[in-house]
Amino acid sequence: MAWDAGVDSLLLWMLMFFIFGVLWSYLTPQLMSMQSGLLLSKVRKSVKELEEWAKETKRIALLSLQKHGRTKRDLEEELGNFLEFFAIEPVSEDPVGVIQRLDHILDVRKKRFEDAVARFAPKADPEEAATLEMVIEGAMATHYLYRIVRHFLLLAEKTKSYQLAMAIQMYMPIFKEYAKAYRDATKVFSEGKPIGDGVGALVAAKLFDGAKVKELVEDTVVGEVEFEGRKLLVVKAKG
Repeated sequence: MAWDAGVDSLLLWMLMFFIFGVLWSYLTPQLMSMQSGLLLSKVRKSVKELEEWAKETKRIALLSLQKHGRTKRDLEEELGNFLEFFAIEPVSEDPVGVIQRLDHILDVRKKRFEDAVARFAPKADPEEAATLEMVIEGAMATHYLYRIVRHFLLLAEKTKSYQLAMAIQMYMPIFKEYAKAYRDATKVFSEGKPIGDGVGALVAAKLFDGAKVKELVEDTVVGEVEFEGRKLLVVKAKG
């Protein structure tokens, strides 16, 4: 009788483990799918916020460009297309000539920005054009970040990947910090305020005080001034 009871108990435990295993194998994917859905809903909310910031920076860029000769209706589609532009870095696995190739790409990118600003704001002077370039840069960076995060969101939705959804959610605070920085920088550039080392440029401009300046290098000026009995060569960015 003791042996029969032991066998019955063992069979009962085996049956319970079997049922538990079947339930686990069935419910685990369902639970992961539910968790993925909850995560993706949070990510969608954050991506919507990034989209609003991208639209805000585009509006700022449009308002800044409108002041220099073209209407919003005339500019909106053209600016929207330009915000999709991005440069691809040269292959870095082959180090021979990589600096020259990168330099060429940066030159081409800079020229394209200058040409775009000349089209968007035909009445802007060189200093205003340089400011508008930075405004567009800020709008483009915000738009690019939004598009990248949105791409991974759509990929996670398509593949129903819990791991990818979790990774996006983990990095979302960093993405938001970048987006906020780009948005705030775009606002500051549109207002023509100094940013970063702007104090140094203001001091240099005050030291010039009517002195003749020369542009020895592109977008860089130098002037010779007298200060407290000394002769100074003051160098600053043009503008």
